[in-house]
Amino acid sequence: MTRSMALVSRSRLRPGLVLLHGGVNAAQHMMKLGPALAADYTIYLPDRRGRGLSGPAGPEYSIEREDEDLAAVVNHTGAEFVFGPADGGLFALHGAIGLDRVSKVAAYEPLLMLGRRDDDEIRRVFTTMQDLIRSGRGGKAIVFSSAEAATRAARDGRAPPRSPPRC
Repeated sequence: MTRSMALVSRSRLRPGLVLLHGGVNAAQHMMKLGPALAADYTIYLPDRRGRGLSGPAGPEYSIEREDEDLAAVVNHTGAEFVFGPADGGLFALHGAIGLDRVSKVAAYEPLLMLGRRDDDEIRRVFTTMQDLIRSGRGGKAIVFSSAEAATRAARDGRAPPRSPPRC
């Protein structure tokens, strides 16, 4: 469970907004955004599992644990809104599905893999990433994920065009 959370502002007159940081960040990386929104929202900045002050992700890490952590924050704070960039956006979208209290979710560039539900390659990538994270090798999981995504995009003809080098 998320063990660390910053409260940027508190007012019963403003709705609660949970800001879920991306995978290579921690709550501290949202400290400029939080105060910028504090006039309109009560801002909650949890450190996601394995990041910041929350402690290790643990051997049972999965998207379901991220869902449970978001549910715990929302239920504890009464927050109605959730925002997240990158995989924070993915976890905001996925985790809010079962939370009736959450009325709006905003996701900025959520990490999504294109493929079919029965795509063995996607299953292999996610399984390997979870195994790496569970074993405390989060950095290696990020490098592995990025390399796999780039390889798949290049193979499928979706690689971004490269600019010629400037002289």
